[in-house]
Amino acid sequence: MLKKLLPLFFVTTLITPCWAAKTAELGDTVLVEYTGKLKTGAIFDTNVGNVGKEDLKFTLGEGHMLKDFEDAFIGMSKGETKTIEIPAANAYGEFNEKQVVRTETAKLPEGAKVGDELTLKTTQGYFPVRVVLIDGDLAFIDGNHKLAGQDLSFEVKLNDIIKSQD
Repeated sequence: MLKKLLPLFFVTTLITPCWAAKTAELGDTVLVEYTGKLKTGAIFDTNVGNVGKEDLKFTLGEGHMLKDFEDAFIGMSKGETKTIEIPAANAYGEFNEKQVVRTETAKLPEGAKVGDELTLKTTQGYFPVRVVLIDGDLAFIDGNHKLAGQDLSFEVKLNDIIKSQD
């Protein structure tokens, strides 16, 4: 009897059941839903329920997302949800007052107003900035990312995994 069961044992231990959950690994492409919130609970971005916004698609390990955000999906299964907390230092950095620069209003594009996003040309290249204050002949522009200094929280759902070998 043992001789008859032994081959069956080896076959069943070598075959992974098709119903076994796949988990996301480095190199896999994932499709996710997300809602990003500030510490105050204010939503700063989401693709949930928005017409025209599709699942966010990226490959784990390519570094196109915030590292903590990307790393959180490793080991997750399709359909799984979780909350990701990312401190400011690991997100867009701490707010740097040296990135807020005073300039003459005349140097701004005509019609520029507070809140406008501009591109600043320097000897080192082009940098995105925001106009944060206009006071007569003086203007202040901010080179910090708009989420600098903010701790971020993401509610995420892993909708699909495209295995790297598929």
